[in-house]
Amino acid sequence: MGVLSSFDREAVSTLRSAGVLEEVDAHAIDMTNGVIVVRCPDCDQRSDAERHDQVLATANGGRDRFHLLPHHGGAAVAAPGSPLYPEFDLPGYLGLQIREAEGLKSIKTVLLEVHAPCGKGEASGFNIVQLITLMFLGKPNIRAIDPTNEIVCRVHIDYGDRKRTYFVSRAKWMAFWNQRGRELWGHLFEVDPYPPTSLRVATVRRSGDRASVEEEDLHGPTPIPMDEASEGAMAVLAASRRGPSDTQLALEASRGPRTD
Repeated sequence: MGVLSSFDREAVSTLRSAGVLEEVDAHAIDMTNGVIVVRCPDCDQRSDAERHDQVLATANGGRDRFHLLPHHGGAAVAAPGSPLYPEFDLPGYLGLQIREAEGLKSIKTVLLEVHAPCGKGEASGFNIVQLITLMFLGKPNIRAIDPTNEIVCRVHIDYGDRKRTYFVSRAKWMAFWNQRGRELWGHLFEVDPYPPTSLRVATVRRSGDRASVEEEDLHGPTPIPMDEASEGAMAVLAASRRGPSDTQLALEASRGPRTD
């Protein structure tokens, strides 16, 4: 059984304090016909994760119907060119499995999850910040399988004396990255996974029955959305805990309009 690193513990505390990692029970998940679950098969975390799923299904009035697609590293393997298994096309294989599960079981909800401590993540040199980033970089691939599917992202943490599962939305994750995350953890990446851009914002101002529109150029920490599988920025994870002989893999963060 692994031990939560001091970095991961501090990062999780920071994300909890900022409201980025939220209690899952506060978010209704459509479990009407079950859930396709992509998580790590860690034997030390399995019982707690499954117990939490069943409690949530009961609370939401859904069915205890979980279709498991376990992979070492969990949802981090969904990222394009995932560095967890660079010799295999796991993103493509995972996409095929999800597509088949949706067709065979008529399930429309996909749950993506990473966790810490993660043996595969640590062996590959990645901390929880990088694993969450890989999960979100892979979300466009999962979205492209069926845009009508509901996709939920979660983070499971084993503190040692307790275990918790949190909901994390890409909108709040990216907002935090632009406000504080880039300064705190930008050094973990050779290229910013959410590069700043310029955004033109229109503000409608009303005075009685009349309205006027004012436009303003905002430069700086505005994220490039990632959910549309098109051309986008290339984000390269800095393998600070790996040797210089290890391959540096580019991960595509594609542009798109969604923020969920």
